[in-house]
Amino acid sequence: QASGVGVLDFSDDMRRLFIGYGDMTAEVIDIRTKEVLMTAVQHMARILDVQVLSDGHVRWATSAGDIWECDWEHNGRASSILVTGKNWQRASLSPSGQRVLTETSDGAIEEWSLSGGSWRTYCDPPQEDSERDGPPLQRCGWLDEHLYYRDDSDSLFITNGEDSSPRQLEGPLQQLVLSKDGQLLAISANSETRLHQMPSAELCPQAPLAGKPLAFSPGNALLCVTPS
Repeated sequence: QASGVGVLDFSDDMRRLFIGYGDMTAEVIDIRTKEVLMTAVQHMARILDVQVLSDGHVRWATSAGDIWECDWEHNGRASSILVTGKNWQRASLSPSGQRVLTETSDGAIEEWSLSGGSWRTYCDPPQEDSERDGPPLQRCGWLDEHLYYRDDSDSLFITNGEDSSPRQLEGPLQQLVLSKDGQLLAISANSETRLHQMPSAELCPQAPLAGKPLAFSPGNALLCVTPS
């Protein structure tokens, strides 16, 4: 599509591909036949994150503070399953698909349950004088049953949601990339990338890499970086 791709995700069996487009529509495509199994045009908001589940469902979060779901194996229709009334600029669905970690348009970081709609706040909106130059930074995400978030100082906090004292890595940090299996976290600071074992956040013995991290290969044998 001319509007471009915003987010995408594969099903575990590599048979389905979910694509969220820049024009705020979404599709599920059969990779082998190229058949479009589902088209969602009901929402008028940017798609922030997507999760293709093994049971034939796909869920995605939008900037309007909504979570949508479609069962392409049966009716192929999309419907909203959570409506918060918030304005999200980032959202990350948990591995179980039952929670979503969000950053609101004013910078607050919140966790929402998809069953019941309850939430908790981890980080209040930053102070006006804490604005940074450059592109927005990734501020929150999931690691199995743990989550991580960043505060005004760019320090990174890791918690399972019940910790009284979350683990903390000092900033300033430039970019974060989590491995697909959640075992490694690549953090760039001062034009170097260092690896941390998760969820302990212990620094790995490997020498730092020059540049910013892009993606881990399957099995974490490789890490792609780009020059700063």
